[in-house]
Amino acid sequence: MSVVADVLQEGDIARLAHMHVAALPESLVSLLGEPYARAFYRYCASASEELLLVERERGELSGACLVSLAPETLSRRLWTRTPLLLFAPLAMRRLPLRAMLLGAARPAAPQQPRGPEILLIFTAPELRGQGLGARLLACCEQQLRSRGLDKLLVKTRDDPANRALQFYERAQFHPIAARSKYGKRLLLLEKSLQGLLSTT
Repeated sequence: MSVVADVLQEGDIARLAHMHVAALPESLVSLLGEPYARAFYRYCASASEELLLVERERGELSGACLVSLAPETLSRRLWTRTPLLLFAPLAMRRLPLRAMLLGAARPAAPQQPRGPEILLIFTAPELRGQGLGARLLACCEQQLRSRGLDKLLVKTRDDPANRALQFYERAQFHPIAARSKYGKRLLLLEKSLQGLLSTT
C-alpha cells in the first residue's frame, strides 16, 4: 500500500466518486450524486489550491484525503469551475435547503483562521479500521510541512458518537471554535505542524 499525490486517470476519478458517495452519504457532494462527485474530483485533482492524496492497495484506490490550501475561496471556485449550477436544481429534494436558507439568514460566524483545511478523509468501507486514514493524514501533514505550512484545520460534526472527532483528537487536533452549517453543529479543530518542521 502507498499514499501518493499522483495523476489520476478517469477510472480513478470514477472510483473516488463511488467511494465518496458510499463513505460520506450525507456530504453535499454525495447529495448531488455520483456524476457531480466525478466532476468534483476531476476539478480537485487538477486544482493548484487543493491537495488530493490517494491510498492504493494492489494498484486500486482504497482511500483518499482532500485538503484545500485556500478553503476561503473553495465555494466560489466550485460554483465557477465545476458544473455545480447544473446539478444543484436536479438534487433540490435531497439538499438541506431549509437548513441552508436558515443558515444564510443568521449572522456570519467569526472568520475562520487562514490555513490549509482537511475537507475529507475516507477509505473504502470494507477497509475501515486498518490504519489507512492515519497513513493518509500522516502523508498530508508531511506534504504540508514540506511546503512550509505550520498548521492544519478540519471541521467535523460536534457529536460524541462521531468517529471522525475521535480520530482527529487521537491525531492531536484541538478544538478552537464551534460552527453551525446547514443545521449541523460542527467543531473547528486545529493541529500545529510547527513542532514537526525540523523532522523533515
